[in-house]
Amino acid sequence: MPPDSARAREAIAAAYTAHARAIHRYLSRRAGPDLADDLTAETFTAALAGFGSFRGSDDGIRPWLYGIAGHTLARHRRREITGYRSLAERGADPTEVEGPERAVIERDLADRRTRIVAGALAQLCDFDRDALLLTAWEELTYEQTAVALDSTVAHVRSRIHQARTFLRSYEEKNS
Repeated sequence: MPPDSARAREAIAAAYTAHARAIHRYLSRRAGPDLADDLTAETFTAALAGFGSFRGSDDGIRPWLYGIAGHTLARHRRREITGYRSLAERGADPTEVEGPERAVIERDLADRRTRIVAGALAQLCDFDRDALLLTAWEELTYEQTAVALDSTVAHVRSRIHQARTFLRSYEEKNS
């Protein structure tokens, strides 16, 4: 089906209405809010152009859209990894914290935790990081994650298990 067909435009418009916020949220978490608007637009533009290749499934169009979002994000992956490494080394930019001492202590603990998690995420391979974040942030099932990453459920389960094991080990070593 040509990408500009009325059926494709209607389907992508409906998908946009139903899923754009979730796709934007995912991309915002992965690439930052400044880039998320552009990446979301690119994702739905690519979905329209590639609608002819969409093979409907029981899970619907959502996992397919996450797959496209992942491919769109891949072009920006270098920036993401560099950001994780920088965050792991320096932590968040210091800001003045007003209020009781407890707020300062909580912020410091959260900042250290963020640096540890960011450092671990930077060391995961692309597939493991994508699988872990799609299930953790976007609450996709293993089956939906497999569709989004064009993989098998068994492979997704295995890689998520290995990624979680790595994160726990990394946290223990760096706490």
